[in-house]
Amino acid sequence: MFEMKLTDLGEGIHEGTVDTLYVGVGDVVTVDQPVIAVQTDKVTADLPSPVAGTIKDIVVSEGDVVSLGEVMVKIASQNQEQETLTTKTTEKATAESQTELPATRLFRLQNVKAAPFTRKLARTYGIAIETVTGTGKNNRITIEDIRRHIEQPTRPEDEVTATTAIEETTLRESAPVRTSIPYKGRRKQIGAKMTQSVKAIPHVTHFERIDVTELLSLKESYSHQSGASLSLSAVFIKAIAISLHDFPIFNSKLDEERGEIVFQDTVNIGMATHAEEGLIVPVVKDVDALSIQEIHNQFKQLTKKAQTNTCELKDLQGGTFTMSNVGPIGGVYATPIINYPETGILSFHKIEDTPVVRDKEIVIRSLLNVSFSFDHRVADGFHAVSFTNRVKELLEHPMHLLVALK
Repeated sequence: MFEMKLTDLGEGIHEGTVDTLYVGVGDVVTVDQPVIAVQTDKVTADLPSPVAGTIKDIVVSEGDVVSLGEVMVKIASQNQEQETLTTKTTEKATAESQTELPATRLFRLQNVKAAPFTRKLARTYGIAIETVTGTGKNNRITIEDIRRHIEQPTRPEDEVTATTAIEETTLRESAPVRTSIPYKGRRKQIGAKMTQSVKAIPHVTHFERIDVTELLSLKESYSHQSGASLSLSAVFIKAIAISLHDFPIFNSKLDEERGEIVFQDTVNIGMATHAEEGLIVPVVKDVDALSIQEIHNQFKQLTKKAQTNTCELKDLQGGTFTMSNVGPIGGVYATPIINYPETGILSFHKIEDTPVVRDKEIVIRSLLNVSFSFDHRVADGFHAVSFTNRVKELLEHPMHLLVALK
């Protein structure tokens, strides 16, 4: 009997939450067929079967927290269960006219674009998610699609008999209205990480306004002349990297056990990214060695992977500093929480056309608000203001940014 255990998913991950069980007891699986999905604070990983055989026992349930090395599923290998396998194949062939093959439905499920929480919501209401029409990007099924599916009236042409229609209507009417959602998976891991950060780090937040009028003009000119797009986030990341070289204290981590502040060899910028399952922070590595266009390309790729829940562990590891750009959705200021054990996080907010005084005249300029939270154990306010001023200088005067490129 082969015992399928939670294996090492990467650095720092010691447990995960069972998100989805793709199989049931008695199902026949092949090598590398997804058996179970486990969600950590970083990714949701489909764990494949290392052997071909029959599912004999499922030790865990959806929502359970499992630790490294814990048994989740027991599988009888193909050689051990050849007779049972033959019997079950015969039984499935007999029932084909009445029941869809699990493997067929699994194929359909794997091709459905939906977040793990959306799938969970569908299962809660007894909805076959592959029957739901997705209205999100690339036909992705959203929570609102599930809710609309629940609320839509039963169509007579879809009913097998009048009795079935009555039963379905009764079930729909009697379904309890959910007034809460489960606190688990990535949401729970985010909660634990944020609590750890706030408890361990004395946060101080410094606010600043940056005039990005010239930067916006340069960005528009570049796009017009080159035909290529360039995100402001890519420019922000490059400005941060240059500033971290000037103020390396914010590219460090405090090792309390050894009594050391450890400076990092590379600049790896984490990008706080919204996803349906919750906040996730993919990392652009070796930023100081990349051009702004290369940063833009990586930024777009990682953002897409984060929002489609396809990030690999390597995409989420190694960060030394975090950036958050909430400008596209608004917001004036915030007090962002540091991504422990890093030392700082810089948040960019919306850009507003604002009347300001320049050379004793009132003019309209594009002003960007920023919020910089830092670890006061590692650095002081003087360092934080100086660091922010350097970022401000680079963004207000793009020529300075170009001159600082290596």
